[in-house]
Amino acid sequence: MHATLTTELFWLTMTVLMTSMFWIPYIANRMRAQGIGTAVWDPHGRTDTASDWARRMKQAHENAVENLVIFAPLVFLIQWTQTHSTVTATACMIYFFARLTH
Repeated sequence: MHATLTTELFWLTMTVLMTSMFWIPYIANRMRAQGIGTAVWDPHGRTDTASDWARRMKQAHENAVENLVIFAPLVFLIQWTQTHSTVTATACMIYFFARLTH
């Protein structure tokens, strides 16, 4: 069996990688404001983000994760049913860039 990376799976992969890096700016902001130890060691998620831009980035990250739970199964369904088309490929690409600009 030979697996092919379809356009839809490519954009899903890029979306997952991008989403996995969204935490870096707001954690870097916390490190700068509160020190490395406080920012990194927060097992209960109680460290506050003081800057407005960092707070918005954290909210955007949470939103991206929440929406990835919907987007990924849809891409896998397209893959499983072999219903690839230019429409599905374009939709996946648009989703990636929409998340990036969000």
